[in-house]
Amino acid sequence: MHRFYADPEKSEGDVFVLTPEDTLHAVKVLRMKEGDQAEIILNGNRYSARIAEASDTLVKLFPESTLPSTEPRYD
Repeated sequence: MHRFYADPEKSEGDVFVLTPEDTLHAVKVLRMKEGDQAEIILNGNRYSARIAEASDTLVKLFPESTLPSTEPRYD
């Protein structure tokens, strides 16, 4: 699954918006489209999300679940 960073200034509620750089990479290089899954990082949290809208200038995703942190635990 591809991992992207959501734009915190444009993402709100249950809609994640990719940064402009990640939008171009997802659509032009990886040829991702509506319905494809991606891993999203937003404010230090990981989510599994599905693309709801994809164009050359905007990718919107809906979160499906929260994923556990990959950071090592030091208990």
